Amino acid sequence: MSIPCVALLERLFRSRRERIFFFDYDGTLAPFQADRFRAYPYEGVRERLEELYRRGVELIFVTGRNPREVPELLQLSFSVEVWGSHGGEWLTLGGEIEKEPLPREQENFFRAAQEALEKKYPSLVERKAFSLAFHLRPLKKAERAAFLEDLRLFDLYAEEAGLEKALFDGGVEYRSPLTGKDKALNKVLEKRNDPFFAAYFGDDTTDEDAFRALRERGISFLVRSRWRSTRADWWLQPPEELLGLMDLCILWAR
Repeated sequence: MSIPCVALLERLFRSRRERIFFFDYDGTLAPFQADRFRAYPYEGVRERLEELYRRGVELIFVTGRNPREVPELLQLSFSVEVWGSHGGEWLTLGGEIEKEPLPREQENFFRAAQEALEKKYPSLVERKAFSLAFHLRPLKKAERAAFLEDLRLFDLYAEEAGLEKALFDGGVEYRSPLTGKDKALNKVLEKRNDPFFAAYFGDDTTDEDAFRALRERGISFLVRSRWRSTRADWWLQPPEELLGLMDLCILWAR
């Protein structure tokens, strides 16, 4: 970021007593891994999150994962609030999970499609509370094309069940419209009183809804090694620029 941008950010940050940081996890705080259960945060992220928390910055994580996976990977010294399944499941600070009931027709589709596709692609399918995701990173180009062709056979049934087909970084999924990272962000901020400072950090196309929802209410950061078109306000390359901005916020919070 340029010096004028940093000066503006500092002024906004220092002018608010309540500061809320929303973080996506995979691709933002941690590099992508073939084994998603070994996607540990970039070196230095954990220590900076600890320091931000000590200085009174509220930390909320918004992810496509099961919400319980994020605390296990971060291993922080304090309880965290996590909106998982793209905002469909809420892990409270008390450790409870709250979520909306899934419509029966969507549940039936997820069960049938998972059973059918796992027979042929057992390592690609991940069932989530509000979606059925397919991780395509392990596939070669020809294998990926074949899989996507097989998946098209389910598109009509998914549409009839009221599901959306969406891309994410490294895969594709059928998703219930009950979810959305913008919905999670809105649920959090509607309970807050102005003025507050809010920032959202994300890398994926699934974060674009949150970027849009934060317009006029906060600052959004695309955290990604390569630029792409985005609704975010600023672009950070991980991990160095992300860590550098976190260091500045720690300094400003003193």
